[in-house]
Order: sequence, then C-alpha cells, then structure tokens
Amino acid sequence: MSRRRFLAGIGLAASGLVAALAIVVSGAREEQATPKASERPAVTAHTDVRPRMHLFGDTLVARIDLVVDRDAVDPARVRVAHSFVPYVAEQVTTVRHDAGRVSHVYYTFRLRCLTAACLSRSQRTRVRFAPVRVSYRSASGDVRETRASWPSIAGYSRIASTPREERTSNRFATPVAPPWRADLAAAPRVSYRIPPTVAFSALLLTAVLLALAAAVLVYRALPRRAAPSWEAWLALLPALERALAVLERTRSEGDATARRRALERLGSELRAHGANELARATLELAWAEAAPAPEAISRLVQEVRSSGEDWRRRAA
Repeated sequence: MSRRRFLAGIGLAASGLVAALAIVVSGAREEQATPKASERPAVTAHTDVRPRMHLFGDTLVARIDLVVDRDAVDPARVRVAHSFVPYVAEQVTTVRHDAGRVSHVYYTFRLRCLTAACLSRSQRTRVRFAPVRVSYRSASGDVRETRASWPSIAGYSRIASTPREERTSNRFATPVAPPWRADLAAAPRVSYRIPPTVAFSALLLTAVLLALAAAVLVYRALPRRAAPSWEAWLALLPALERALAVLERTRSEGDATARRRALERLGSELRAHGANELARATLELAWAEAAPAPEAISRLVQEVRSSGEDWRRRAA
C-alpha cells in the first residue's frame, strides 16, 4: 500500500513539473512573440480607396489613417508622401483625434481623372497607386520610414460591355450586372481657362476694333468727291444772292474796279426786284468818286439782308 502511494506521489510530482515547464515555455514564447514597447513602430499607416470599381470620370475617395504614438513622435513632424498619378486630388481634408498617448490622423482625398491617361484601353483597367511613404524622426533622432500599399482598383469603360470573365458561366442564367456605379452627384465644378466676363469683354472690344477698321477701309475705298468750285456753287444761288456773294468776295479780295462792278450788278438786281431805294444807294456807292471802302460795302450788304423779306422771297 505504501508503494502505491509512493508511485502516485512520484506521478503527481512529475505531472506538476511538466505543467510548470509548459507554463514557462509558453510564457517565454509569448514574450518572444510580443515585441517590447520600444520595438513597436511609433507610426502605423493604413490605406483605403472607394469605390474599388468605377467608371471613367467618377470620383474616388482615398483615405490614409495614421496612428501615432505621441510619446515617441510628434504628430506635427510626421511627413506623408503620396502620389495618385494620373488622378488629381481635387479636395484634401485632414482630421486629427487624440486619445491618451495615441493620435489618429485621417487624410481624405477626393480623386478624379478626366484625361486620356485614365481612359480604359480595354473593358477593364487595373490601377494601383504608388505606396504611401510616412517618414518621421524617432526619439533617438533617427529618421525612419514606414510604407503602406493601396488596394487595387478597377476602371471600366462607359461604352464597353461587361468583361467576359465577370459573366456567369451558365448560358441560361441572367448575365451579371456590370460592377460599377455612376457618380452623377459629385460632378466637378465648371472650370474655365479664361473667365467668361474677361472673354466677353475681350471679344466685344475685338469686334468694335474690327468694325472700326472695316469702316476705315470702306471709307478709303469710296471714290473721293471733289469740293464744288466757286463758280459751280455760285451757279446754284438765286440771282440776288449771287450778286451779294460776289460783292462780299470782292470786298475782301477784289480791287476797286471789281467792287464797282459787283455793286453795279447788285444795284441792277435790286431794281429788278423792286428795291429801288436800295438800288439807288448801291449804284451811288458804285460810281462815287472815292473807291468803295470795305466798311461801306459791309454796311450795304447788312442793310440789304435786313431790309425785309418780301422782295427777297420774290428774288428766291
């Protein structure tokens, strides 16, 4: 009986020893598998892009989520390098949330590509952006870098049919719907290379300048009409007005003989139109002993023009 107890005690001791060894080994493995706090990365990055399948011209939303240990790194000194070529980031927002010793920094990009580089050459085009590179300076002063890859996205043509490999193999079943969605609400704002107001003003000014240039060319192309000669203009006047015009001209340009002849002609016209008193005064001035003075001729012309309208209407 004592022997059985002895063997049982040895078995229990052996079992306890094995269990203790197992606990020690598993603890060592856990300690080996779990990195120390100093060995953990101070910054981790995660990426995502939605939707994974899109049509040409649709808007994509890309996200970069950073988890920063503020005890090791200042979040303000973390640098994120990214590239979405050939897509263009039309809007970028950054949001930061702090929780304890950890900061979460979220970068959101609204991506769009409207150039030929994003046109699908086939029914489907796979696109993968360049990895995100996050650089920071550790507590020890070393510059470190971590990278995060983007998930692959598929671009589909708006006119090509559904890719063959994405159709059902059952020829009696309904074909699989195209794996895309149209983003009509997120259309980009209208952009202009030249603002409409500036373009309208420039075009209006150009039109005015062209119209002026055309008017100048037409004016220069028209035949020039020569100014009527003195004789031609004089022939258009009534006889009495013609006599007055000749007298006024001789007053400033003619000699005494020309003035006398002009006065005699005016006197004859006045007499023919019933202005006898004016005719007598005119003839007396014409054949006075002294040469007719320009001042006397001016007074006579003024008196003739203001003498009344009856005989002048008859003269007309």
